[in-house]
Amino acid sequence: NVSQMSLKDIVDTPFGNQQILGKMANGNNDLNHHEITNTGTAKNAISGEDVVVNEKHKPKFVAEPQAKHFYSANFPPRDRISDEAYYGRWLTFRVPKSIPPEDQDRQLREKLKKEIQGILNWSLEGLERLEEQGSFTGERSPEEVRDLWRKYGDPLAQFYHHAVERQRGKHVKQEVAYDLYIQFCEELGKEPESKH
Repeated sequence: NVSQMSLKDIVDTPFGNQQILGKMANGNNDLNHHEITNTGTAKNAISGEDVVVNEKHKPKFVAEPQAKHFYSANFPPRDRISDEAYYGRWLTFRVPKSIPPEDQDRQLREKLKKEIQGILNWSLEGLERLEEQGSFTGERSPEEVRDLWRKYGDPLAQFYHHAVERQRGKHVKQEVAYDLYIQFCEELGKEPESKH
């Protein structure tokens, strides 16, 4: 009873949101770092509000998706969105360390299956705490989520937010800007996007 749709496909393709109807959860292991262009549909789909569903060769209809969304990403989507309500729908946290393949436990899934009772009890304790508090522990404000996305966004977005200063009437040649961007990426240890 789950789907594996990317957020971009749900909101930016004609038939994307019909895939999450009737699902309890939607997860995708690589949230696309390109912009989400239809933030209104994204907000509605994420929070379970009415969305217009378009199925091939059928009339459009309005539905209320119930799926909870879970995404992981190397970079969050580009943050040209200024809508606080959009960022207010995200519970964002960083996982700053990755486990090298040689240190990964290949039997972890089987080990976790043996602990399912304890994991369920732990989850129910968390649900009780959530209901008591009315919010998640450590939940960030929309401004904090947006700032986090900017800080850890793709290298081009980071370059734009950390190294570009806009001044009326001032211009920098494309080659100079791109060279500075390459240098910025090298300092971060990240792969730059191509010039084209």
